[in-house]
Amino acid sequence: GETFELVDKEQKQFASSGAQSLSKLFFYEPFGLLSWIGELSDHFGYRLLVILFVSQHTIKGFVMSALGPAKQYLFASYMVEGPRMQIFTGVVALPWAMKPVIGLMSDAFPILGYNKGPYVVCFAVLGTLGCTIVGAVQQSYLTVELVVACMFLISLEISSCDLLTEAKYSEKIQACPQWGPSLVTYVWFGMNVGGLFAGMIIGPMLELSGPKMVYLMCVVPLCSILLPSWMNYFEETRLTSQEAAAMRQKLFAQKEACFLCILMLLCTVSLSVLGIFFESVRLNCIAAVVVAFVILGSFSVTFTPIIAK
Repeated sequence: GETFELVDKEQKQFASSGAQSLSKLFFYEPFGLLSWIGELSDHFGYRLLVILFVSQHTIKGFVMSALGPAKQYLFASYMVEGPRMQIFTGVVALPWAMKPVIGLMSDAFPILGYNKGPYVVCFAVLGTLGCTIVGAVQQSYLTVELVVACMFLISLEISSCDLLTEAKYSEKIQACPQWGPSLVTYVWFGMNVGGLFAGMIIGPMLELSGPKMVYLMCVVPLCSILLPSWMNYFEETRLTSQEAAAMRQKLFAQKEACFLCILMLLCTVSLSVLGIFFESVRLNCIAAVVVAFVILGSFSVTFTPIIAK
């Protein structure tokens, strides 16, 4: 009896160790994913990996890929014609052209002594509010112009979080350049996985529940960056008023760059207002062409030809 118990015990131990070996073989050894992330955490800190997971993988990867198709279906539910839909789509994408202004503002005017975290919190609140309105408020109470304004706020959150987290991990890469390619791989790998996951579920969700449910689903991912930003996962050191003033003086000394940032902001706001409140396709087309010539001309005059290109 004892012999059979020993044999049975050894078989169970062997099976358990075999299962662990297979698990290790199929999940850990081919990619070394966990050990690789652990090494990244050792070199860059877990806080940076968390903030990149939320901003790049979840918000930029998953949310952007999910809201892209839903946006087209939502415009179609308002019976928006093709040319006007293209104008609205361009307006929604305009916050990506505001990234230089956002970067200048966050560096020149820190909030409570911090350059990144408070700005991310503010933009995340606006984006989450816009997404909640689009998803939760009945369509009969929302005009298409208000929907576009809410989508603009969502894009503003995504673009600003993308900019400020990219600035942070660029600083980290400069401090540890030999692990820079691995960190960039972590960012883009997770971003593509998030986009792939969104692509897998977005079709059935649109068919079964409609585009507004997609926006409701994205509320939680959009607000997920609030907590790590509030807890200073950007690992910022609080600036004194003297340090902030010195930074402003240094930035404002670059008059050409500041001028171009302000010009891009004015052009972005102008195109947004025209696109939302004026239905004329010709007017919006003329405005876009004029803005393009103004921006290109300003860059050509302000910078040398090599930099302007």
